[in-house]
Amino acid sequence: MKAMLKRFMKDERGIELAEWAVMAALIIAAAVGVVSLLGQAIATRFGEVQTAIEEEVN
Repeated sequence: MKAMLKRFMKDERGIELAEWAVMAALIIAAAVGVVSLLGQAIATRFGEVQTAIEEEVN
């Protein structure tokens, strides 16, 4: 039993998977933030273009 517990404590296979999961979560969170900011900026710019076109047409 003691040997099995020692082996379990030294096993690091799951740690690498956890590190990759945390890294992926951080990358996804950053991407969502960037897309959110860019989406708002693009929507604002399209609104300005639409207003300019409507003013020229009228």
